[in-house]
Amino acid sequence: MINIPGQEKRFLQINDSDLLGNISETFNIDLTSNKGAIRTNRSKLVPNDDSDDFGVPIAIARFDVNNDLSNEYVVMTGTDTVSNGGIFIGGTDPNDTLTRDTTTGTPTTILRDRADMRVFNNKLYVLYSTNMERLSPGGNWTTIASPGLSLEEHHTCVMGDRMYYTRSETLVGSINTSEVVASTTGTLELSGFDNVFITFIIAGADRVWVGTVNSSGGQGSIFEWDGETQNTPTRQYKLNASGVLSGVMKDGVPYCMDTEGSLLAFTGNSFTKIAQLPVDADRSLFNINQLISNDVDERARYIHPNGMALIDGKINMLIRSTYEDGLTDVVEKLKSGIWEYTQENGLYHKNSASMSAVADSGTTNLTDHGQEILNVVGALEPAKAGGGATDRNGTYLFGASYYTDDQTNAYGIFIDDAVDTTQDWGYFVTTKLFSSGIQDTWQKIYAIYSKLINSTDKIVVKYKTEDDIPTETSIDWVSTNRFLTNTDLSDYSKGDEVQIIQGKGGGKSAHIKDITSVGSGYSVLLDDTFTGATGTAKARISRWLKAGEITQPNDKNQWKALTLPKKNTSPWIQFKVCMQFTGKNEVYGLRVINKTTINE
Repeated sequence: MINIPGQEKRFLQINDSDLLGNISETFNIDLTSNKGAIRTNRSKLVPNDDSDDFGVPIAIARFDVNNDLSNEYVVMTGTDTVSNGGIFIGGTDPNDTLTRDTTTGTPTTILRDRADMRVFNNKLYVLYSTNMERLSPGGNWTTIASPGLSLEEHHTCVMGDRMYYTRSETLVGSINTSEVVASTTGTLELSGFDNVFITFIIAGADRVWVGTVNSSGGQGSIFEWDGETQNTPTRQYKLNASGVLSGVMKDGVPYCMDTEGSLLAFTGNSFTKIAQLPVDADRSLFNINQLISNDVDERARYIHPNGMALIDGKINMLIRSTYEDGLTDVVEKLKSGIWEYTQENGLYHKNSASMSAVADSGTTNLTDHGQEILNVVGALEPAKAGGGATDRNGTYLFGASYYTDDQTNAYGIFIDDAVDTTQDWGYFVTTKLFSSGIQDTWQKIYAIYSKLINSTDKIVVKYKTEDDIPTETSIDWVSTNRFLTNTDLSDYSKGDEVQIIQGKGGGKSAHIKDITSVGSGYSVLLDDTFTGATGTAKARISRWLKAGEITQPNDKNQWKALTLPKKNTSPWIQFKVCMQFTGKNEVYGLRVINKTTINE
């Protein structure tokens, strides 16, 4: 018998192996609300009054806009052109509607790779193009004279009585609380270092940390600076990658994401890798770079400079798996969305962007459970609801450009469903479980869980004993359980899995009930319905086979045994556990019954 998670009673995702740890893949998973148990997550789309020209949210702040101590949420958005984007103001709750600020002097024509926003000295500052604008509580926008900005991208941080900002790709400047622009003390010039391009700045108690990429693709650096000494960094730390793209401070220690998808932590003498996104070691298998590396164009990067944050004291990051328009080879484990790192659980996928609206609950108007593919990612920011509102919700906000179907692009800001009123779909995949001898017969799997709360809740357990390369395809929904595709599916048959990865129905999977050749394509009937599924979407088809399904009517003991067919005799087996939950349902673990057929 094999127990998961085992005696340590913790789930661990390592990502650079499908043998070590006990989880190899996750989607919409909560491992920290009740440590040792697995719950599911989802997000919702926050409404705004200008969805056609909203843009990618690239900075999020809380600021006393009306000078009444209400502290509204403010979102700055930008696009690839100067035709839209701008400043949007919400309410005291993070799920309140965002309304475009059209007052005189409001920053507009914001490019998403050249702008930032920061609250400093009880004022809100916006940097874009060559401009710095300031908003005081209850006041109007005012221009700060001669901030020294070029047209390069801008980043900000605050330390003590100064706000620091990037003036160009190699120069950091600052202003003090009197809005005096630094000319000597409080400036840093890195032009003397070859091929340096600044990607972000973050501040500790007494140090500013400057992340850079090497624009020629060579070895990158992180610079430590005291924030005062003119033009000279305190130390330079060389990296094993071409640079770093985003960072956050935790307990006085800087953590950064490098260009290869590694999470680095400062150890006192160097930056050391502590976790890794699931990037396939053999990149030659793919037509695309899974993570854009040293590109100085912020639009091409897999994480935004404001894409890391501490959420409830844990390191979170908003990640884009690199997909181009049209079909690409599948990067199955690397999903777009929020990834969370803890020392106990490793680095795992926590939440995805969903088109379902804040007002939706249960399965009402449900269109998807989350998008595995995002076009562009923006800012991530912790958010707490204000007092008094009965519909307040959410603990963090994040912004992205997403797909509404298999091609159409849209912009949005998303919030987690902290009150857990809308149906979730999440899953985890175990690492490969090896036989006791050379080969075992895999007989049964026991799932142990809390009693299901809702009549629509279910747990679906799947398995495979051989690796396969999935097929990604564009589909046309004919009904909520049938689609058409022109992709050759002659290798697939009844029982194989279909996972919707983009568009309506996104995030959820089902299995082929019937597959029929129709003209030059195929008609596929599924064994489950996808609420609200219409139009076009993208699907991933693979050979996960269903072991069984647990629903509320057959849930009596908070455990269930699922019998595997006798043909499952192999050196290893792998399980995928999908959870359709509403509310705080939990999975506690798996018990696998195996019998050795060939001993060593």
